[in-house]
Amino acid sequence: MNKLNAITLSLIILSSFLLLDVSYAYVFNYRYTITINNTQNPNDLTDYQIRVVVDTTSLISNGYMRNDCGDIRFTDNPNAWNTLTTGFDYWIKPGTCNTYNTEIWVKVPSIPGSSTKKIYMYFGNSSASSLSNADKTFIFFDDFDGTSLNTSKWSVSITDPAGYSVSSGRLVMWNDPGGSISIKTTSFFSTSNIVEFYSYASLSSETLLYRGFQSYGEIYAYCGSSSKAMYLNCDGSLKVSYDVSGATWGVATVNGKARLYRNYVLKASKDCSPNTARVYFYLRSWTGQQSRSYLYIYFVRVRKFTDPEPTVSLSSIECEPSHCYAACGASKACEGKKPG
Repeated sequence: MNKLNAITLSLIILSSFLLLDVSYAYVFNYRYTITINNTQNPNDLTDYQIRVVVDTTSLISNGYMRNDCGDIRFTDNPNAWNTLTTGFDYWIKPGTCNTYNTEIWVKVPSIPGSSTKKIYMYFGNSSASSLSNADKTFIFFDDFDGTSLNTSKWSVSITDPAGYSVSSGRLVMWNDPGGSISIKTTSFFSTSNIVEFYSYASLSSETLLYRGFQSYGEIYAYCGSSSKAMYLNCDGSLKVSYDVSGATWGVATVNGKARLYRNYVLKASKDCSPNTARVYFYLRSWTGQQSRSYLYIYFVRVRKFTDPEPTVSLSSIECEPSHCYAACGASKACEGKKPG
């Protein structure tokens, strides 16, 4: 072999490796298999939002995922390593990427009743752009981004002295004695859904702060002279303790019972049949307190709800076969995998 041929061959081999590396930029190198267990529910579910909690700190530190979690995709296609573009709608809760408990909500097009379903979370693509989108994932969503309320989503009524502000992803409502403020959704929602919101409050004594469903059961924070509580109100008798440092609260109705959830755990249930087939979400700070009170809301969402809700479980990390072959020995994800 002469010198020119040797150089040509070397260039061909080098080009092959470069092309191989470039091809990896357009595939997803890793995934989890997510098993959705709906065996306790006889009903088929459509466009149902499921909650997936993932340790992305370990994935990012090991080089499996981008540090902004932007390369995550969901699908029910088990062979989408090289073909996946968009996939299912999903939302990553802000501030949870690169944590041990990254909270992701995925809208799954169909989940069969009395059965299980497998979907796949693909990741490991340096060229992918984030598709996290709450408006596409939920029936209703607002995280108060910007500096004003979205008037297509909310209407406001104020009796002075009271007011509100929107900044840094937070709605702040306040009122002094004699004043009141109410903010409610412009849309109505089915009572088969669940309303969830993250909030905390700074209360003076004897203060009603917020209501979940205006047309029947109400949820509100109350600060008495010696105790603080969240009320699930059909007749004013049911209450649970609450933490003013903040929590995700949820209100749903199942078989004529209103339910109150705190951080996705059922805290109270009360006979409270709705007097209408639809409701709207209603925030209110009103008169009766002795000094100024504040209500802080970070997001409000409406999603589908069934009882019992499906549960999810994740497999161990899986590696795309050709990438696994190329990276074997350098990637922990390849341990125990057969090359190719």
